[in-house]
Amino acid sequence: MLRSERLLWVLFALYLTFLGGASYYNTIFAVRVFHHVVMSLVLALWLWRCARVGGLPALPLNGALLILAGYWGVNALLAVDPRMAFEHVWFGLLHLLLFWLLVERMQRGRQRMLFEAVFVMASLVLFITLLELGSWYFGWGILPNTQVGWLVTGELLPPLALLPRTSLAMTVSTLLGGYAAPLAVLAIVWARSTSRRDYRVVLWGMACALAIVVLLSRSRGGMLSLGVGTGAFALYHLFTWAQARSAKLARAVLAGGAAVGALAILAFVWLTLPQGEAGVSNAGRRDMWQSALAITADHPLFGVGYGMFGRVFREYRQPDIAQDQLASAHNLYLNTLSETGIVGATIAGFVALQGLRVMRRRWLGLPRGTRRTRYAGVAAAMLGVAAHSVVDVFTVTPIVFLLLVMTAYLLVEHPPTLLARPVRHYRVAAWAFLAVVLSYGAALLVWDSAQGYFMASLRSETATDALANARTAQAIDPQMRLYALHEAFVLAWTGANAADVALKSALALEPTWDIGWAHLAAWHEQRGDTQTAFDALSRALAIQPRSPLQVAWARLAESSGFAEDSAIIAAYVRGIREGLRTTRTLPISGFWRATPLRQAALQQWIATQPLDVQYAVLRAHAPDQAAALVSDTPQSAAAWWIAGMDALAAGDTERAQTAFAQAIALAPRRGDYHASYARAVHADDAQAAAHALDLARLYGTLLEVPDAIAAAWRGETYKPSPLAIRQEFAAVLYSRPALFAPPPAYDYPR
Repeated sequence: MLRSERLLWVLFALYLTFLGGASYYNTIFAVRVFHHVVMSLVLALWLWRCARVGGLPALPLNGALLILAGYWGVNALLAVDPRMAFEHVWFGLLHLLLFWLLVERMQRGRQRMLFEAVFVMASLVLFITLLELGSWYFGWGILPNTQVGWLVTGELLPPLALLPRTSLAMTVSTLLGGYAAPLAVLAIVWARSTSRRDYRVVLWGMACALAIVVLLSRSRGGMLSLGVGTGAFALYHLFTWAQARSAKLARAVLAGGAAVGALAILAFVWLTLPQGEAGVSNAGRRDMWQSALAITADHPLFGVGYGMFGRVFREYRQPDIAQDQLASAHNLYLNTLSETGIVGATIAGFVALQGLRVMRRRWLGLPRGTRRTRYAGVAAAMLGVAAHSVVDVFTVTPIVFLLLVMTAYLLVEHPPTLLARPVRHYRVAAWAFLAVVLSYGAALLVWDSAQGYFMASLRSETATDALANARTAQAIDPQMRLYALHEAFVLAWTGANAADVALKSALALEPTWDIGWAHLAAWHEQRGDTQTAFDALSRALAIQPRSPLQVAWARLAESSGFAEDSAIIAAYVRGIREGLRTTRTLPISGFWRATPLRQAALQQWIATQPLDVQYAVLRAHAPDQAAALVSDTPQSAAAWWIAGMDALAAGDTERAQTAFAQAIALAPRRGDYHASYARAVHADDAQAAAHALDLARLYGTLLEVPDAIAAAWRGETYKPSPLAIRQEFAAVLYSRPALFAPPPAYDYPR
């Protein structure tokens, strides 16, 4: 019986960690529906049994948790978007009920079983990460852009700086770091406390491997969590050693260790996370924290609603560093305050305080030895997560499930026997939760039905079918604003006359929908209303200035005289920069030679670029200026590459090969130089050319297109892959995919 139960918990943890609770929930519609059905059934059956046998498993903080759950419902009613707030509350209730389910297991003496499942998940994380690294190293093609592996370079050990940023196990590197860090601490704790030598060897190996995963994820918050967790556990051992000698020494060790740890955390956060403008990540975190405080000031009592920070943040964020994928404040405490207000934060604080009181009582009752060591170690891992929560917010089920296991372990007394039966209370609450779960199950069924029509609309081959499916989705789930936005998008894309009214109605619902404003601008420009078009496009760029739409704005301003020349040139320059960032396309289109202002913008941008980029762009626009960059005595890698390109254009492949070889010798990891060398050497040595193209693909290119070169060798026409459509707006506001592409008329010139 216990063996079957152990296997069941491993499978359940596997499902929550890598399938239903993972990011596939948001990206694969079938997984979403399956997860709703499975979790509704599991929780409903468990609650029905609880209600029949006496209620929820007893825990001193149950009353506070019930108050918190009730407040979530009130908070959702008062949210800026109640429909989505209630959908987000489902996750909160799901995790709360999972916590009680874990408490019940702990009260039945299943601690070992649950932690075995945790360590199995840790092993799978390591295995998946090993596959990811193997794909990168050997070219297995498991991940995009890993069809060519590092091994092709001939270097057995790549530099640490070139190791990939691991993410496959959790799909996002920060989530992987946040998940692996407490697992590493737990592995250290169990390795230190087990009496079996073979277990110690395996657990220490697992701890080291998980620490490496954290480092490879490059999650600074994960490193913070790992450092705080291991440091706290080490301090516990030092304190225990000092306590055996004298109480005075123990107090000094504790005070000194706590002070050093606090200073180390502050230094880490100050130096690596919010400080300075070195990168969007640093400045963005500070902007999120400041915005969370501003949101709280505007919505002090009840906040903006459960899960609503990402939506409201679009109205507060600093535009020039705006990132559309941000859904939380990257600080759990500020995020809770801004979403649930002072009332919600106070209730959450009361729950935490009650939990700490229970932990203190448990700690005082634990005997010295393995159980106390493990208890201290789990608490240290949780302390690391608490520190990590200063710079991140984790609400995804895989990480939450791990934290719930550790929390239940810290709060629940170990029963004297595996046959112990949990004490229960709050039978009415169990029946109430059952009703809530069944109600949510019915609502989720309706919402999934509507999303099914919406997904069909995304796949529709004709505008008529797309509109019909979109309108059916709206009829089923009229409060979901995404479907109204999608209908307006389809109408605008097809140029329908009804698009004007639909877009304005959609933008009244979602004023920060920048793509919607861009489509409204295109619709009015097509009808000759350039002033309205310009105003709408200006509104779009005010929401998200980091966009290639800067080019469309500058073109419209230039043709209609709506802005000063200096502002137009600056917008063109920003557009070139954003176009390069998003499409990896150099400004070599004839568009940039069409007017004096575009030429001025191009020259201004070129002046800021490396020598080889200048040459590549000038070859398309001003061959005489490009020729002036060719040096008779090249010294740098870029100068050698330019000399090689000049020789290649003149048909002197031997001189080109020599020049490209010199460029590669000076900059061996510049993919463009390998691609150019492949073109020069192909006629003489096809195998060497193919190898050079593999290196170009591995290192990445900007000036050359390896697949286009290979297609030309085969006598084929190169067809570039369609650009990926960024959908962060829909993902953040609705936890759903969408196809909100900019208007074709405003495409970046290529």
